[in-house]
Amino acid sequence: MGVGILLVNSIFIAPSWAEDGEGGVSTTGADQFDAGPEITPEEAVLADAEHYARDYGVSLQEAHDRLSFQRASDAALEEIAAAAPSTYLGVLTTHEPEFGVTVYLVGDRELQPVEDLIAGSGLADAAPVRIDTSRTLTEAQIEELLMEHRPAIESSVHGEVQGVGYDLAADEFFVSAVAP
Repeated sequence: MGVGILLVNSIFIAPSWAEDGEGGVSTTGADQFDAGPEITPEEAVLADAEHYARDYGVSLQEAHDRLSFQRASDAALEEIAAAAPSTYLGVLTTHEPEFGVTVYLVGDRELQPVEDLIAGSGLADAAPVRIDTSRTLTEAQIEELLMEHRPAIESSVHGEVQGVGYDLAADEFFVSAVAP
């Protein structure tokens, strides 16, 4: 099973008790976070690459290249999302077993503009880019289902519900809970 990070359009709904009363998510304690000593941007990039290399068993250069690809790909991925507004669901960067990017679309109605943008962006020159058109629910439909069923989920789970969400890679809904 691969390890991945959802870069865009993660869909996770916090439980109702986590709201701050104004519809937002509570950030209690966020102001108490200690970031540690200040470091230069270059030191941060090197530290990130060192951690990545250790975590994924790749060379420091490979780690640096992968992280650079991720940073450089942001603009192209935003363009892809804009090119397929009614079918774009999200992007997942996988790190194991093979590094690459998967763009998820609902059907293939807007496939051609996405393929054209990928070809013109140079993304595919730096890492494998796949397009998955097998999804059937749009982001709005997923969010609607999560919100509609959240109360029933929270009341039926034995434990403290941390949230409910949708796993883009597995194409399934999930509940995050802590046992009582």
